[in-house]
Amino acid sequence: MRDEDKTKQQLLDELVQLRRRVAELERLNDLREHLAQKPLRIGEILLEMGYATIPQLEEALQKQKELTERGQSYVRLASLMFKLGFINADQMSSALSLQEVRIRDARLELQRTQDEIRRWNR
Repeated sequence: MRDEDKTKQQLLDELVQLRRRVAELERLNDLREHLAQKPLRIGEILLEMGYATIPQLEEALQKQKELTERGQSYVRLASLMFKLGFINADQMSSALSLQEVRIRDARLELQRTQDEIRRWNR
């Protein structure tokens, strides 16, 4: 139906629906931006938590690269930092747990956003 053929009430109802959609999109965008500010990479998380320093992280990343170039199987950064004595087992566990929560939250937010887009495209 063309807008010209709609009643004033129908147009107002559509406007209310559109405003709700805009508000929801803004909320989702704010949440996405909030999640994007939280690092997902373990090295960044270790820095954020104060468990590692930038020089330690750089050394571990260089060691990881060297091991890979020598043909050794991939060594996870948190495990390598533990083996190098930069972090202890509790710190590694805490950082990995936080990383897991953040990845889960990011996946859930992505799913919610995709669901919203599908719903609006109907």
